Amino acid sequence: MRKEYASLRRRPFLAPVWLAALTGLLLVGFLVEHLAGNLKLLEDPSGESFDAYVSYLREFGPLLTLAEVALALLFLLLGLPASAHAYVDPSAGSLLLQLILGGLAGLMVALRLSWKRLTGLFGRRRARGAAEERDRGR
Repeated sequence: MRKEYASLRRRPFLAPVWLAALTGLLLVGFLVEHLAGNLKLLEDPSGESFDAYVSYLREFGPLLTLAEVALALLFLLLGLPASAHAYVDPSAGSLLLQLILGGLAGLMVALRLSWKRLTGLFGRRRARGAAEERDRGR
């Protein structure tokens, strides 16, 4: 009997694990909601539904500021160091390298797909500015 009781007392405290799980779920919920709001740009190319979504968010006022602070605290809580009595094998470094290279490749593909749109935005401004300069010179 005493051995069982002693083994129960030596169990690790699981609150940091539950805190990390809850924090992760809340952050995933934020990302899903943020994605749904940003997808309104694809739903309506004129941007009216996105503008309605933004004005809806701004109606929250101070509550929105509180949510932003809470989100920052969630990120901080998720990054708190916890003692993990675990073995990290050499493949963890390989996984980290794959994560970084995959993220860079994804970023390059996203830039490549939207390059014309980005240069078109800045090109129009430059062309308009050049046309105004020519008109002033006349």
